[in-house]
Amino acid sequence: MNKLLQYLLLVVSLAILPVHAAAPDSSNKPFAEHKLVLQLSDDDKQKQQVVLNVASNVAKHYGQDQVDI
Repeated sequence: MNKLLQYLLLVVSLAILPVHAAAPDSSNKPFAEHKLVLQLSDDDKQKQQVVLNVASNVAKHYGQDQVDI
């Protein structure tokens, strides 16, 4: 399996796991039922786009008022 596919699988699997840690700036969405933290420490534009797509898909799935990313 190539590295990009492995990375994509990792990002997707992390995106579907619920995150229960409160973010420090979660006060702007006090009623958010779901919180998600995505980290990317790579300068690869393709990987950056994947992470942004995951964030967008999560926001669309739960609704923008129900998730704090």
